[in-house]
This record gives sequence, structure tokens and C-alpha cells, in this order.
Amino acid sequence: MTQRCSNCGSPVTQGQRFCGNCGAQLTISCPYCRITLSPPTRFCPNCGTPLGTGMEQGAGWGTQPHTTTPPGWGQQYGQPAQPGWGQQPYGQPVQPGWEQQPYSQQAWTPAQPAQQSSSSRPFLVLLLIILLLGLGGLAYFGIVQFGWDETLKGLLTSVTGGSGPGGTGGKLEISDIQVRNIGVVSADIMWSTNKLASTKVEYWITSTDIKSTNETDIPGEGSSGVIFHTVKLTGLEPSTKYYFRVKSTDADGNTATAEDSFTTQAMPED
Repeated sequence: MTQRCSNCGSPVTQGQRFCGNCGAQLTISCPYCRITLSPPTRFCPNCGTPLGTGMEQGAGWGTQPHTTTPPGWGQQYGQPAQPGWGQQPYGQPVQPGWEQQPYSQQAWTPAQPAQQSSSSRPFLVLLLIILLLGLGGLAYFGIVQFGWDETLKGLLTSVTGGSGPGGTGGKLEISDIQVRNIGVVSADIMWSTNKLASTKVEYWITSTDIKSTNETDIPGEGSSGVIFHTVKLTGLEPSTKYYFRVKSTDADGNTATAEDSFTTQAMPED
């Protein structure tokens, strides 16, 4: 007996799966046990797998039948399909495969460095202010208590060339003559020069009796000279007016002098 397509009536051969005229499916396979069945069949007679109502009508040429998705390895019919090998669970985006671009299609960009918290800036500013105040206080204490001003000035002028402080060119000049710590029999004589020079003081009560101290800080003789000069006079008379002359000579042989006077303290009464 000649078999015909149930859709268009064209003759078909035994075992033919699709109609050569209209493309309707003539036979179907169980998605679970893979036996061949004839439509319409709702359940597989071998394993009982539901085949669905969509399989009663044959699909067009080249199309897949409307069947339920066969279960994966270890799955049961009637349960949600589990992801296969390398797949993501439902509800998550599929990860890109080998040489595959991610869905975003965005190029990789390096992570931006963390921005410094604005709350730390006031602390840093306060710390800087405290540091500056501490350094200023230390410098003031050293200058007032230990006379660091002369040391700092001497260091500054010792590295200055030309006609500036410590230089060898220009005229030698004396300035800022002071008499400090005046006592009954002693006094300190101080002055400054614009260049490195030696230190010497001549003093007298009358011009016929002039005394002098030894010259020190002589440039070229174990010293480069100084700019701030100090000489302590001792063995003086109480309640006596003394005249004195400060004298300095630089490395070029230039000599500068300046005169002034002071009066010693009276002898304390018993």
C-alpha cells in the first residue's frame, strides 16, 4: 500500500522523514530514547516522554519540530533545564568564550587611582603649621640664648665671594661697635666688618698710656679671619672712662679702625 503525506497527499516511501513536496515531517524521534515514531503521537510508547502537541503538525522544510528541550545529563522532565558544560546559570549573562568579546564591547581601562580624602587635608595643613612654628621657636631660642646669629652670619659670609661679606675685594669697613657687660674692672668690645679680617683693640685713659690686645683671627695665619669680632678687656680701673680703638686687617692688607669710649662701674661699697 502506498503511503502518502498527511499534509499534502503526495506519495512517500517507507522511512522517509519529511515530505518531498511540502516538507512536512512524516516521522519523529523521541528526544530521550531516540526511537522513530509516526505523528501524531503525544507520548513515547517506549519511555513515556511527553512529545507535545506541537509535533502533530509537521514543520516546514529545514525547520526544527516544536519539541520540548531534551533534558541535559542527569536532568528530569518537568524540571527547569540546567546549564550545560561551560554555560552560566539562568539569570546570569553568558561569559565570552575563546577570542570572543564581552557584551559590553568596551576596551579595558586601568583602574583609576583612589582620590585623596579631603578630610585629611586640614590635618596636613595643621601639621605643617606646627612644624613651622617649632622650627621658628628653635631658631629664636638659639639666636637669643646661644648667639647663633653670629655663627649663622659668619657661615653665610664665609661662602660669599667678591666684595660682599667675606670677600677679598673692595674697601674694608667697620660697623656696629658695641660695649657690653661693663663691670668694675672689665668690659666686652664688639664690632663687625664687611669682610673677613683680624681682631685687635687699643684702649687708654690718656693718650700717653695706650694699651692693646694681641691681634687674633689674622687671615692667612691659621685663620681665614672673622666678620664678627669680640674682645674682653680686663684689669680696668673702677669708675674710669676709657677710650678705645677697634682695628681689623683683611687678607689684602687693608686696615680699618674706629674709636669709641665707655666708663667702668663703681666699686661696690662694703
